[in-house]
Amino acid sequence: MVLRTAQKKWHLAEHAFRFAKEAEETFGFPYGEAGILVKWAEVYRGRSTGEDQQRAERLLKDALSIYQRCSARMDIDRTKQMLAF
Repeated sequence: MVLRTAQKKWHLAEHAFRFAKEAEETFGFPYGEAGILVKWAEVYRGRSTGEDQQRAERLLKDALSIYQRCSARMDIDRTKQMLAF
């Protein structure tokens, strides 16, 4: 994911993020899934198009919901801060 992002191979990076998220979800690791969503959102924010900003916000809201279910206080606070910007 990181390599594809650094190389700006957005399509491949997005595929890798989607695959990783689905794997975490399939194996029942919601905390890991939320972490992937946050990283994915950071990529969208770095691209800075209007549509990408909306995607980033949606991913962060999804991650926040998962962190809240996990009672991951520090991650909840960090994700809320990210949503505020």
